[in-house]
Amino acid sequence: MNRTQIESNAPGMAAMTILGVPSLIVFLFLQRYFMEGVISTGIKG
Repeated sequence: MNRTQIESNAPGMAAMTILGVPSLIVFLFLQRYFMEGVISTGIKG
């Protein structure tokens, strides 16, 4: 990779970080409720 390719990827990587971090934080805070929903709607054998 040359310098131009690295610089052209930087805005995309910054955008992915900005969009990904809040989603991760919300998931970590609400993980208990997500798991309860998954367990309660699971297929009973």
